[in-house]
Amino acid sequence: GREFSDFLLPPASPPPGIITKNEKKWRELRRFTLSTLRDFGMGKSSMSQRVQQEAQHLVELLASLQGDLGHAVANVICAIVFGSHFSYSDTNFLKLLDMIGNFAPSPPVPLWPQVYNIFPSVLFRLPGPHRKVLAKCENLKGYIREQVEQHRQTLDPSSPRDYIDCFLMKAEKVDVEKMYSDEDLVMSVFDLFGAGTVTTSNTLVFFILVLAKFPHIQAKVQEEIDAVVGPVRTPCMEDRLRMPYTNAVIHELQRIPRAGIESFPRMTTQDVEFRGHTIPKVTLGALQLRGRTAAGLE
Repeated sequence: GREFSDFLLPPASPPPGIITKNEKKWRELRRFTLSTLRDFGMGKSSMSQRVQQEAQHLVELLASLQGDLGHAVANVICAIVFGSHFSYSDTNFLKLLDMIGNFAPSPPVPLWPQVYNIFPSVLFRLPGPHRKVLAKCENLKGYIREQVEQHRQTLDPSSPRDYIDCFLMKAEKVDVEKMYSDEDLVMSVFDLFGAGTVTTSNTLVFFILVLAKFPHIQAKVQEEIDAVVGPVRTPCMEDRLRMPYTNAVIHELQRIPRAGIESFPRMTTQDVEFRGHTIPKVTLGALQLRGRTAAGLE
């Protein structure tokens, strides 16, 4: 827990935003972000409706071989953060997806992000693919800054449209300790996109591949969906308790994918005794999270 909770932040992740070395700011921005996301439907039926609408649109496009899971996931996040829903062919939306895809690459994840974050002084001086990715990161931040300025000019405090509006209103009211600066807003949105788009779409792709490999599991899931939901409507959160097999498959598939090395190194906040070894305070460590294989589904 807390003994390994200190951050050693590299240049790739500057102090502003949710990911910060300042624990007080981290707690404040994390609390605000979770509260605001809940206000806009996270974990509620309104969010379920947004996901259902986006899923229906995605299914229609997949039927014509034009859909992309990343588009659907990003659009749900855009609706909460920017208050906008994009067409999958929108030029600005496609540019946004390109920037996000470079920031959070799809598996297999290259080794350099972990090396860069643990030893930034080494790779910072070397040429390589990381320079292109960092340039894309700056482009994404520039796009977010433009959105923040547009929101500031059209802000109506009586009717907040999205996460950015709420952040701007919070900054005007109670930001005595300067925890709600413009750069904190930019990096908080940046972190939300980086953590929520490619990771979610990759998980959905993995689900589809596993169900294709194990058709008998796919058939049982479909049978339960047909029995509980029927052919007319789409599944919703209220159906979960009546679909135990489908619910179990989803949770099992979430446990299987192999997670990469955690990209943010940590430091110990105090001397720690761990399995007979003493780890001194301020010791750098890189955590590894590993998943299981899909062989257990056979």
